Amino acid sequence: MVEQWNHTPYVGSSILSFMNMYKQSFLSLISYMLLASTLALFELSNPIYVIVLLIVIFLLGSFLLLFFQYQYFALLYMVVYVGAILVLFLFVIMMLEIRQLNIQQSFLVFINQKN
Repeated sequence: MVEQWNHTPYVGSSILSFMNMYKQSFLSLISYMLLASTLALFELSNPIYVIVLLIVIFLLGSFLLLFFQYQYFALLYMVVYVGAILVLFLFVIMMLEIRQLNIQQSFLVFINQKN
């Protein structure tokens, strides 16, 4: 008589089964979130918010890489872009103290200087 081997699944198997079951909806959700945050990026005028939204965009791109099972590239993407480049951009912007430009107020100041 052959003894059956009781296979106990590892912890990550529940995540994999979830992703297999809801693969299309998960991909659509991440893609729509990525598209919406990219379009919202062009509407922001505060550079701090732009950098924070870029971090969100790069993290969503990394989730897409994880979805397609490119774990090494996803981790590399997060470390290089989010961990180094965007943190450097955020540091430079905060050190330069770039403020939000209000076009309407600057136009009114320009008009008042002319008169």
